[in-house]
Amino acid sequence: MYITEEFLEKIKNGETIFYLLEIKTINKEIYLTTNDVNVYLNEKMYQSGFIVDSFSSSNTTNISSYTINLLINIQEKITLEEILSSNIILKISTNYESFVIFNGFVSQANIENNLISIEIVSKLEKLNQTIGNLFSPICRECFGNKKCKIDLNQYSSNGEIINVISNDCFVGNHQENNKTHIGYYKYGMIKFLTGKLTGITMQIKDEIENKIFLLQNTSLLNIGDKYIIYAGCDKTMATCQNKFNNIINFRGEPFINNQ
Repeated sequence: MYITEEFLEKIKNGETIFYLLEIKTINKEIYLTTNDVNVYLNEKMYQSGFIVDSFSSSNTTNISSYTINLLINIQEKITLEEILSSNIILKISTNYESFVIFNGFVSQANIENNLISIEIVSKLEKLNQTIGNLFSPICRECFGNKKCKIDLNQYSSNGEIINVISNDCFVGNHQENNKTHIGYYKYGMIKFLTGKLTGITMQIKDEIENKIFLLQNTSLLNIGDKYIIYAGCDKTMATCQNKFNNIINFRGEPFINNQ
């Protein structure tokens, strides 16, 4: 996920920020928003009722691929077959304008109790798909998804910015769940709960002694902003075992010899 500084500058006046989601299947189009009320924008009515759960991204052979886990409470009837491979457009928005941050398709989906958990990837990823079985020494799953089975809430902490060092670094007062683990939140996610970045989720590049280094720059960090921070995973077998005690769900082949 990438949000331009130009767009962030437009919302410095304190306007509410929220996400818009467009799901386009063969038979229907569904418009949703994370806003607490419905949003009418560009002649489309976005219904309130979906939650951004987590984001992750990767860049391989110059083709960017993204995975976004969304928990969507859809009042309209939609089948699993309809949601699979449907087109997805994700936008960040104020009450007056929106900005597309992702355009892709659903690669995996699961429906439970009227909640749909989906994983979506960039359309360019279709060019990078492998025919046959794919093996890797690192885990192939998105941290915290259905196959990983980790409950992200058990590996999270609430915090507050106490010092802004730069546009991509600040000091927070969050607590590590395991003080013996250096860089507990490295490669994790942070969601801002207050301030000008309210509702925005960003990736963490590194964490050193409560200094959080963000993957992207933003000039909207302010002392006093509250957030929730989630532990990171480097997808190695050692981390899966030692950090999360989740080796039973590790989906990689670290002992395969390439020769």
